[in-house]
Parts: sequence; structure tokens; C-alpha cells
Amino acid sequence: MATSDARSNSGAAQAAVDAAPANQAETGLIAPGDHVAVQPSNGPTDAGDLRDADDVVSDLPWKGGEAIACGDAGPAPRPGASEAAKPAAPAPGAERPADAPAAPEPRPDVREFHAQLHKALAGTGFRFDEVRGCIVNDYGAISGPIRLLNRASRINKTGQCWELEFLDLDDDLHRVTMARATGRTAQGSLDATFRDRNFNYFVAYDHLMDMLNSMKEVPRGWRVDHAGWFIDPKGPASFVCPSGAVHQPPGATPVVLHGADRSGPPSPGSLQGWQHEVATLALGNPGLVFAIAAALAGPLLRLAGIETCGFNISGGSGSGKSLFLRLALSCGSDPAGLPPWSAAQTGLGHFSARAQDGLIALDGFPRDPDSRLIRALLAIADDAGFGRTVLPGDPDGATRWRRLLLSSSELPLAAALLRKRKPPPAALLSRIIELPAPWQQDGVNTAFHGAADSLSFARRLEATMRRQHGHVLPAFLDRLVADLAAVEADLPRQIADQVDEIKRLWPGGRMGDARQSYAAAERLALVACAGELAIGWHLLPWPAGTAQTAVLRMAGLALPMGGSGGGPGSIGLLRDFVGRHERGLIDLDPATTITRRSEGDRDPPPEQIGWQDERYLYLRPDAVRAAFTDLDALLAAWQEEDVLIPGGEKRSLQYKLPATKLGHRPRAYRIDRQKLAQSEDDETDLWFDGGDDEMG
Repeated sequence: MATSDARSNSGAAQAAVDAAPANQAETGLIAPGDHVAVQPSNGPTDAGDLRDADDVVSDLPWKGGEAIACGDAGPAPRPGASEAAKPAAPAPGAERPADAPAAPEPRPDVREFHAQLHKALAGTGFRFDEVRGCIVNDYGAISGPIRLLNRASRINKTGQCWELEFLDLDDDLHRVTMARATGRTAQGSLDATFRDRNFNYFVAYDHLMDMLNSMKEVPRGWRVDHAGWFIDPKGPASFVCPSGAVHQPPGATPVVLHGADRSGPPSPGSLQGWQHEVATLALGNPGLVFAIAAALAGPLLRLAGIETCGFNISGGSGSGKSLFLRLALSCGSDPAGLPPWSAAQTGLGHFSARAQDGLIALDGFPRDPDSRLIRALLAIADDAGFGRTVLPGDPDGATRWRRLLLSSSELPLAAALLRKRKPPPAALLSRIIELPAPWQQDGVNTAFHGAADSLSFARRLEATMRRQHGHVLPAFLDRLVADLAAVEADLPRQIADQVDEIKRLWPGGRMGDARQSYAAAERLALVACAGELAIGWHLLPWPAGTAQTAVLRMAGLALPMGGSGGGPGSIGLLRDFVGRHERGLIDLDPATTITRRSEGDRDPPPEQIGWQDERYLYLRPDAVRAAFTDLDALLAAWQEEDVLIPGGEKRSLQYKLPATKLGHRPRAYRIDRQKLAQSEDDETDLWFDGGDDEMG
């Protein structure tokens, strides 16, 4: 970026406006050669500043700092303007001084912009003076370098808008959109946009619009109001990114995202740099491989016929939840922009519009959510946008959104809702899959790639993501758009194949009934397909099958959907815990009393979670407390469903086993096996009888 000591072509002329002498025009009659200041703001706003835009004479410098008087800043006198206000002739000596320093060579993107601007202004009566860094006509300066890129409207021909591209004082390119409206409101909005980005114009707002409207060869395109897929009624599909970047095949009609702002520097690093420094660190860590594949799966939602797809990462502090989310964000944007869940209280509509057919990442769903966060969560599960009643002034509140949610929380979302006595609805349970965060305990994150420990590895990965991000998702979209017909034709078969493999990991209706189980498996399969597509297109530097293997591993760790009754999710959590640790249950023989010595040690081993007889499970309190973060809420839900059978003590939900069963009479949580299995298929008995130990 240029410094203040070496101002750019476009910046020097505009910056000197602030230093111009006081306005000498009292009557609008300006003698040739007089030096008259231009209002430094964007257009006249006060009658005391400028009597009329047709009476303005600008005093603009050459690059060398020598002032040159220009005539009227407007393109032509407006109808009804007085003869006395006609522009004066250009001042003598307006030629460039021989000793003026040469302008620095512009960057390639700036040179291309200059070339396109010259082409757009050819034959219009306006021209771009690269020395002064401004657009001029025969009467004087009009504005800094700016061009009209597209004229766009919605499919129904409403919402006319323009897409503009301009250079700021430091020769950095900006792209913005503006509605084709008139009046002071439209002018004020554009003025604020220009002022915020260091761009000035020197004439009346109407004159600036006249100049832009005169530009040649400006294409007409389609206006869209949110990101995601756009289906041209007469052409191919295009994908619109939240930044306003559009991925479309050659020859497609231009698409303009209204409200997009493509200002700011490009993403740091490169695709090759991200592949080498970030993606390679995910190898050997299925959780991280899953995060990257999930970040690419959003554009496949429409092709797969899926609306909402979500994965919530739950676990304690320091378990890598935020790292998981930031890694996913690094595929398409700056990972430092990870928003908290609290932002969804009022900004869910904005997030949804930006994340249509893409990724919405939210960090830190609280243990005790307030009513606004609960509404936002339920709105996501129902494909809604705002989580509140649709009002006439809020038309987008009724929009059905397609988005892939990656979320984090300390408690599983179902448990957090149960704490507020809000049974999680079936839509949430089937569309948002719970994944436990402490993967290292399950052997998932095992490769530290030379780092001493998990903390050092996480810090290394964070540092590389700051240097390299925002490249793989655009490259994925380019390939997807180019191969859209083939992907759309083959994706259903690929998903069906993955679903069959995933469902084999869930014995006994672990993920709910057949419909819920298929919905969960389908969403996980979509992530696997996205990752394998990117591997096949050589966008991810992994062996074929890496994404599929990671998804299968995460599917095996997924927490269950939950059973029926007043606490969906709570019964499933218990059932999943028992199913995964069934080998840690000791059978109680009615004819034999077990003593501590016969158990082998004074304290039972950690893998032993309790005992069982034909009717009950007796779960050790310390094993249950270690497995569940918010045990009080779960115990209350289990008791309400008559699954937990206390021992009759007023202040305890535990049961003291009789000496006829265990000589030392330990306390335990007594679970009714029949109630626990009541909502399950006949295969549920496999969990307890050892008939299927795949998840053991």
C-alpha cells in the first residue's frame, strides 16, 4: 500500500483538495486562472458551501505539487442554469511541468482497471487523466477513478442496482453496490460509502450519476440479495460468495450480490501454501480432517436435497473446540472472524444470508442459554432465519435457509436445553449431530507432526492459519461450477454408499428411529463426499479415502439422538454410555454374593462402570459423573422418565445395593433396563447381551 510520502496517481489530486484556499466565488463568475477550492466532502450538502454545482471551479494539483486551475467541475450546465454560470476556459499553463516527477508504475490490477476505465469512457465526453488521478471533462475534474461494472436487477425486474469499482487514495481497489434510487437518502448513503473508503468526487451528485450512466459497454446482470446458488432462468447456475465474488462458467450472465463490499486486502498466502502448511497438519487427526471436509460441504446441500446440516462439538475448556471451528473457517475466510453464539441473538438473519449454501460457525453455546439464544438455535434447526415471528417489515424472516452449521458448546445442545426445561425437538436432534470434543481420549487426535504435545501443536496450527487462509473453498467452487452436471448426477449414489457404511456403526437404533438414523447418516455422508471430491480434484493433499475414514471415525463417536418421552436426548445419552461401556458391567449372580476381594482390588478399575442383573443396571456414581458434564439435569430427566429408580432416600437419587448382592453395599444409580430399552427396536438387546460389540 502506498505511503503518505509517495501518494498515488489517484490520491495526489484528491488529497490536495483539503489544502485548497478559501472559496473566492461569491457570484459564480470565475475569471480564468483563479484558484478556487472544491468542497472537500463528497458533493454539496449546504447552500452556504456551494451555491450550485455548476458554479464550482476546482483547484487540483499536478503530481509535482504545482497547482493547476480547472474549470467547472460539472459535466455540463444543468437545464435552467444561468448564462453567467457557464464554465470558464481552462487556465493557461495547464500543461504538465517538465520537471514533474514520474508517477510510480501501477500494480497489474491497477493497470487493468485503468485500461477498462479508458475503454468505458471512450466517446462519452469524459476521460481519465492518469497524471491527475481523476476523471475529467472539458470543464474540469469530476471524481477520482471510478467505473460502472454492472447494471443489475432481480429476476422480476425490480431492485435496480449498480456495481461500482473505484480506487482509493492509496490505489487500492474497492467494489461496492448501490441501489438506483434518487433523493438525498441515496446521496447520503453513497457519500458515506465513499468517505469511509477514502474516495472523493468534486461535482454535484446528479452530475456524478450522469457520468457513470454514460459509460459504454456496461453489462446487464442479475441482482441477488444473499449468497449461495443462483439459478439463471435462461442460463447456467452460479455460486455467489458472501464477499460478492461469483463463481460461474464462461459466458454466463453477470450476477451482483447487493450490499456486498469487496474492499480490503486479498487473503494472505496461497492455495499451495495452505495445502502445505495447514492441510498437511490435519493428516492423522480425523477430527481436523472432518473440520476441513465439513467446510467444503455447504455448496453440496442443494445438490443433495438437504436443508440444514449441523455438527455441534461439545466438551470442556481446552478440548480444541474453537480450533476445530477456526480450521474450518480458514478454508474460505479469516479464522480470526469466528463469531460467538451470542451474536446470533440479533444477527442470525445476517449470518444466514451470508451462509446460504455455505458454512455458519458459532462458538460457545452457553450452559444456560437465554430465550433469545434458544429461539436462534431452534430457528437454525427449522431452516429459519431470525428465530422470531415473521413481521411485514421483516420479509426475510420467512426465508428457508440452507446452511451447514459448525457449533461448539460445553454441554451437548440437548442437555443445555434440558437445563432450561426445553425438550429438544425432533428437527434439532435429527439435523444437528453431537460430536464429543475430547477426541484425544478416544485416540482421534494422535499426530502432532513434530510438536511436543497437543498444546504446542494447536499453537503451531493457529499460527499457520493466520498466514494461510481463504483459498481452498474458492478453488473448490471453481471446480464444482465447472463440473456441476457430473457432480449433481453422481452425488446421490455416492451419498447412498456412504450412508450404508455409517449406519453399520450405529447398532440398536442408537441414532433414533429409521428416519432419524438415515437423516444423521446422510449429513455425515455429505461431509465425506465433499472431502473426497476435493481430494480427487487435487485441492487437498491427502490420499484418497482420508475424508471418508475420518467421517466414519467421527460417526462412531457421535452422541445418540435420544429416545422418546419428555427428555429426548437424555435417554439416548444414557443408552449410548451403557452401550459403549457394556464390557464394564459385571453380572450379578443371584446365588453368589460379591465381595471387594473377589472383585480383585479395593477400588474397582476405571473401565468398570457398575453391575447388572436381569432387571436393573447399577451404575457407579463416579463413572457416571466422569461421563456427563451436567449430571443433575440428566438425572432429573431420567427420573422423570422412570428410567432412574432411586432407593427411597429423601436427599439422594442413588440406591444402596443389598449385602446379598455386594458385600460392601456400594451406592449406585439404579437403571430400569426395560424402560431404557422401551423405545428401541428389537436389536436394542444386542447392546446389553454382547451380540454386537463393534462400539465396545
